[in-house]
Amino acid sequence: MNNPFESLEHRLSNIENLLQDLKDLSQPAQIEPSIKKPVSIKRISEITNLAKQTIYGLASTRKIPHFKQGKRLYFFEDEIIDWIKKGKRKTEIEILDETLSTLKRKGARS
Repeated sequence: MNNPFESLEHRLSNIENLLQDLKDLSQPAQIEPSIKKPVSIKRISEITNLAKQTIYGLASTRKIPHFKQGKRLYFFEDEIIDWIKKGKRKTEIEILDETLSTLKRKGARS
């Protein structure tokens, strides 16, 4: 006759292994951060659909993210895309929803 404790021990061991596998899957893989390389002003012009002179003007007034070493300007594509996203204009519905939620919060305080 089989020992019932041996069966339980075997099943518990299997459960522990499954839990460890799940834990390993849930942890993000260690990925080396990608090295960002600067892109040319020509590429920035393509992304933004702005003329090079306009980009130089924005850089001189510090309105566009850039780096400067000596007389050279450097841009990173991901920073330019983030800069573009920050300029998003809200739709009428978004403004209305925001206004209503603000009024509800202020009404709840009274």
